[in-house]
Order: sequence, then C-alpha cells, then structure tokens
Amino acid sequence: MDHQGTSESWTSQKTRAVALFNVYAEAKGVASWAQQDEAGCTSPELYSEFAEWLTNTYTFSAEEKFLKSSTVVNYLCILVNLAKNKFGTSSSAATLFFTCLEVRSSTSAAQWLLGMKKTNQAHHLRTRKRGRYLREHFQGEPTNLKQIKS
Repeated sequence: MDHQGTSESWTSQKTRAVALFNVYAEAKGVASWAQQDEAGCTSPELYSEFAEWLTNTYTFSAEEKFLKSSTVVNYLCILVNLAKNKFGTSSSAATLFFTCLEVRSSTSAAQWLLGMKKTNQAHHLRTRKRGRYLREHFQGEPTNLKQIKS
C-alpha cells in the first residue's frame, strides 16, 4: 500500500510524525528522519524505541497527557510507509521488512508490527483503566516486543 496522499490532513499527519521523530532523535542522539539510511528505516528496534518514547515520555498539553495508543501506532505506520516510499525494494532486507504493512503477512516483520500494535493498545487500556496519564505511573513497564520477551 502506497501512502502518497496529498490531502491537507494526510500531509499534516506525515509532517507531525516526522517532527515527533525528530524530537525523539534529538533527545536520544540518533539521526533525524531525513538522515536515516535504509538500515535505520528498516530497523524494528528503532521503531520500538520510538514507540516506547512516545508512550512513556512524550506528553502534550499543560496537563501532560500521553498520546493514545492508536495515535502512537498511526505515527509508527506513517513512518514505515514513508520509509517504504523512500527505499521500496532497494534490497531483500528492505522488501522483507516492509511486509509488515501487508494485512495478511505472516513474516517476522508483520508479527513485530502486530505485536507493537497490541502492546501499545494494552498499555493504553491499563492507563485509562487506572485513570492516569502521568508519566511516573508507568515508568519501567515493558512497551515493546523486545522487553516483553525478556
């Protein structure tokens, strides 16, 4: 699925996803989105760490609210689609990684993205159930597949 839409809303979402990644990159000392090479843009670890940062660190508004899980997943998928548009099938590793965007794929990349979606949703539901969005409430809890497996 190629996400090259040009509507104002879609352009705004893509711009926001990249801007948030760049804030994350500066905070973590990694390359900005524009500077990411194919290895970075096809790294599940990079996306997992970004998702963890969005889930546990990034807040918005004066009340320090966290993003909803659907928003976090949306930003991740936007970035993966932007990476696919940039690198496409430039290598067999890139081709395999981008299978995560295919609905019925059973590749390890697809399982990774599905796991990210489920983990973020579960984390958000726990947060809402407790009625809290404050960062100190969930520090240290696993938010990505790598942490859950260990």
